[in-house]
Amino acid sequence: MEATVPETTRYGAAALVLLAVVFVCAAPFYWRNAELPEVRASESYENSDLYEFVLPATHFAYGRVRSGQFPLWNARQMCGLPLLADNRIGLFQPLNAVFLVPPTERAMALHSFMCLALMGFGFVLYARSLDLAYGAALIGGIVYAFAGASAAAMSRPYLATALAWMPFLFWTCREFTRFGGRGWMLGAGLTGAAFIFSGAYAIVVMVLPILLVYTILHGFTKRRDEFRLRAALGGLAIGGAIAVCLTAIQW
Repeated sequence: MEATVPETTRYGAAALVLLAVVFVCAAPFYWRNAELPEVRASESYENSDLYEFVLPATHFAYGRVRSGQFPLWNARQMCGLPLLADNRIGLFQPLNAVFLVPPTERAMALHSFMCLALMGFGFVLYARSLDLAYGAALIGGIVYAFAGASAAAMSRPYLATALAWMPFLFWTCREFTRFGGRGWMLGAGLTGAAFIFSGAYAIVVMVLPILLVYTILHGFTKRRDEFRLRAALGGLAIGGAIAVCLTAIQW
């Protein structure tokens, strides 16, 4: 199918900046209404994981990093728990660098703002790669970023970062299947590494096979003078190797 959006206007700088500002401004308002509802304490069980594990572990882990230590073990919960090996902590996740700025409670709010904004903007980029108009892309970004599932994920940084990187991963893979090239291949590999570093492996093992099949199918369906199966397999091998090698430090 031929592209319906000219390549020169597919990613208009002014339009993308405006849409990015929309999501950056909307994220705090959504978070305030979705994450801070006025309910009785007995009804706050849905965020029990936040108080029992996420906040204490995050505060301890990144507090140790701020003090110049590299934490391997958490002696403050239960009878001691592995810290670096716990994929949910995400010490190598780029978006989690915000936790290095105390206090942890405010850093978690800022982390949620970042993830919500990236979810919306990343979906806009992916939608534009599918030839959707800016209006449709904006609606899709709003639905993806500001849905109930997104609200549930914001109190769990490992889920939030996975949802934030996922549309960028789909976008880079989509553009690689359209143009090929080392730039998009490298972008897909780096984005894939950031996606895996989220630590939400349940999401990772569902999404990556879908992208694998999607890329290979494009190799079969494109014309000979365009993206072919050999390019698809080569891109998957190199991009996958980049992601695996970078994330090997975690596992």
